Amino acid sequence: SIPSEEVWSVSLFDNTILQMEDALDTGGIDQAMFNQLLLELHKVIEILYEIVRTGHKRTENSEVKIKVYENRVPSGLNLILGKSAGHQFQYFDMGYPDFIRDTDTALIEDRIQRFHLMQPHWNLLSESHRTIFHFFQRLRSRIPRSLPEQ
Repeated sequence: SIPSEEVWSVSLFDNTILQMEDALDTGGIDQAMFNQLLLELHKVIEILYEIVRTGHKRTENSEVKIKVYENRVPSGLNLILGKSAGHQFQYFDMGYPDFIRDTDTALIEDRIQRFHLMQPHWNLLSESHRTIFHFFQRLRSRIPRSLPEQ
C-alpha cells in the first residue's frame, strides 16, 4: 500500500449490484449466493468505514495514511490517487475503469494537478464524525441486506 487520496461516491457499489442482479436473472448465481454476496458487500463497507474513521489503510505488513473525499457531483465518480517514492502514479475510476502506472514525471504532475482542481467539488469525509456517519448511512442504504426468497 502507498499513501493515497481517494474520491468515493455513495454509488460505489451500484455497478457491482447490477452485475449481481444480472447474474441472478440469467441463472449465473442462485438467490442464496446473491444474498451471500450482499452480506460480503456489507462487510466491505465496514472495512471502508474503519479506513475513513482512522485515516489509515492497513495491510499485513504496513499502515499508510489515506484521505477520502465524497464526490457530491452526480456522476458516480470514484477515484484513487497515489504517488510513491518512485514517482509512480495510479489512477482508477471505478465506474469507467482506467488504470495508469507511469514514471513520466510530467504526466504524473499533470494528473495530480487535475485531481486537485476537482477537490472543491468534494467533501473530506474525515472532517467530522457526522460527515462519516451520513456518508456511510447513505452507502449502506443503497445495498439491501438480502433479497427475499421467491
